[in-house]
Amino acid sequence: WSRIEESLHDSHRPPARAVLSARLAPGGVVTAWRARIAAPSTQAEVMDRIGGDRPAARAHPHPAAVAGADPPYGIANVEMTPDFATKLGASYGAFLKKGSTVITSRDATLVCRMLKRGLLAGLVSVGVNVLDDENMPLPLSRHSIRANSAAGGMHVRLTPELPNLASIEFFDKNGIYLSTNGQRKIETIFYREDFGRTPADEVGEINYTARVVERYSHDFFRQINTEAIKKRNLRPVVDYGYSRIS
Repeated sequence: WSRIEESLHDSHRPPARAVLSARLAPGGVVTAWRARIAAPSTQAEVMDRIGGDRPAARAHPHPAAVAGADPPYGIANVEMTPDFATKLGASYGAFLKKGSTVITSRDATLVCRMLKRGLLAGLVSVGVNVLDDENMPLPLSRHSIRANSAAGGMHVRLTPELPNLASIEFFDKNGIYLSTNGQRKIETIFYREDFGRTPADEVGEINYTARVVERYSHDFFRQINTEAIKKRNLRPVVDYGYSRIS
């Protein structure tokens, strides 16, 4: 894209240089990740043009220049820790505002159960209510957001390709992945720690969803012409990979 097209499609980002490095286990699994990023301070440049040279400001890159640089995953229980999850949950709760309801879910692994409980603690600490799907496949949890009229959702799982990396995914009220703009707002709240803890009597509630599979199945089959499928006499092939019953 040209500079004009870039400005039309997204917020402008100054150029940046990054050096990424990783440590691999004998089987090729990533066990450590490091990212070093250098970017100019756009704010310092503007102030230079208005009021003259400000060498002190040049020493610090502008935070927006490297927004989103961290990958949406981390090494489970090394980078993705319970305290990290708690802070991230509080940031998402502050983004949604007090009194909102969030759907949470995870895969079947113990480490994701640990991380999800950290998210729950962070969410309720800022006055957000939680409906927990517990161990539930991602498509069902996304459907659960709309079925329960929730303000958003979070899902924790290990990445299929690198099973020692945990991923925390965010969704909006329609069960769609959160927009880039929304992710940046959460990131800003996270790094500024701009989330206010609620008084003890305003802490959010944690409840569990009911009949998630049944409601999903009902809405799923309402969208399918079952009679037409029966007439075709098709032979289905089912892949249970990475599911709860694989």
